[in-house]
This record gives sequence, C-alpha cells and structure tokens, in this order.
Amino acid sequence: MKVAKISDIENLADGSVIGEMSFQVTKAYPPKTGEGKFGPWRVQNCVIKDSTGECKASFWLPDDMAQFIGQTITVKSQGGAKGLQGVSVSFNKHGGVNEIKVTDKAALLDSATGAFRQAETANKVNAALASGQGGGTVADAKRLIFQRAQLYVECVKAASWIAKTVEAGDMDFQAIVSTLFISSDKANLWNVFPATAAKPAAEVADEIPMGDDVDEFSKEAGW
Repeated sequence: MKVAKISDIENLADGSVIGEMSFQVTKAYPPKTGEGKFGPWRVQNCVIKDSTGECKASFWLPDDMAQFIGQTITVKSQGGAKGLQGVSVSFNKHGGVNEIKVTDKAALLDSATGAFRQAETANKVNAALASGQGGGTVADAKRLIFQRAQLYVECVKAASWIAKTVEAGDMDFQAIVSTLFISSDKANLWNVFPATAAKPAAEVADEIPMGDDVDEFSKEAGW
C-alpha cells in the first residue's frame, strides 16, 4: 500500500479514501463536541506537515491530538463491510482546498507508543479467535500466536529465576514453565503484548526478539 503524501491530496476528489499517511502534527486546536443524528461527536482540527507540504486535518477521535504535537504519526484506513474507511480527503469550501479527515475507523500509530488504536482492534479479533468465534485472517492468527509466544518467553524467564532460587531440576523447571504459562494465559496476560503481525521469513530469528528493556520488577527479581 502506497503511503500518501500531503502533495498527493491536492488533485484528489472530495471523499477519496487514503490508504495510509505519515505526517507530523504541528498544531492542535481545542476540540469541538456536540450531539447529532447519530449521537455525540467530537472533532479536533489540526495542522499537519510532511516533506511535501502542509495542510489542515480534522480528527474525529476521542484522543487529544495535542499530545502528538512535534511527533510523526501514521494513520491507516481499515477494511470493513464498506471497504476501506478511516482516512479520506475532505474539500474545504471556504478555503477552496483539500484537507484530511480522520475518523475512528482509522488505525492511529504514533512514534512513541506504537499502534494503540490498531492494538485495540487486534485485541478484539484475538478475543474472537481465542473463543472460537473465528472471523479473523491468517495475519490475525499469526498475531495471536506471536503474542502468546512473547508471554511464553516471559514465563520461561520467570521459571529460570524460580528454578535457580529453589535449585529445581529439569523436570521441575518444565512444570514451572507450564504452570506459569497456563495460569497467565487464562488470565489473558498475552493481551498486554504488542499485537504485531509476524515478520517476513528473512527477518525471523531463532528466538523471538524481546528487546533489552527491563522493568523495575524484573530488576528486583533478577530476570
């Protein structure tokens, strides 16, 4: 999917759906709210820019866009019953120029925390897959497996610490891992891990990359 630039929207028709865009938020105005035919609404107008130019954008989202000022974010249209929705061109009759409209149908990713809105959607799909309801894709299944794989790795780390502390044998170690994983899985702790799709085969390592981040609890526990 091509990543659109601000310069690309100049010649697009009003209502044209945009698959994906990345830009920097330079200004965010106070949000406006109200009650309409389909219930309450909230919109926040912003100024965005990329390497090709600058334009206005309206975000029909519950998120305060002011928190993203100075950051580069990516918005992606998501597939649904009516096709791709979420990011589109909106013609401003007063200014006579095209602007960007982003609704809650879009996935919003920011450079600091990643795809928090996309993760919400992925978690709903994961829950449906886990309960046997189906409705997901192969990519959704891979994401669900990847999340549980990350949980399993953390259980192995915790079990290693326990085994070292109590001098457990190999059989005990496997039992500890299984106990931790089963209980954690039942508690849906896999849901807190990044809902990222499987990487291309060329990038797959022997072990799932977990990064070097160590939280305070892990430091104290020695994992």
